[in-house]
Amino acid sequence: MKSTINAILNRFSSVIDHAIAADRELYRYVYDHYKVVHIAPHFINVENYDPSYPKKDNKGPLIVHPPSNRNLKGTHYLLEAVQKLNW
Repeated sequence: MKSTINAILNRFSSVIDHAIAADRELYRYVYDHYKVVHIAPHFINVENYDPSYPKKDNKGPLIVHPPSNRNLKGTHYLLEAVQKLNW
């Protein structure tokens, strides 16, 4: 899969000088391919959301981890760590 992604990046960067990454994590994967990489983070208006606080009787925190690629994001490390917590 990594070779496929690199092939695509090489193809695009042969005709495009600039790339846009949403964050520093994504920047790491594209900076070798493009002459210029811009970081343009996703912005949200926090005024559109009401805070939500956990209930006191929760037995543990809610962990949300929606990885786009389980191996790349290290999902197995997260799962191992959560199992060791014994909630």
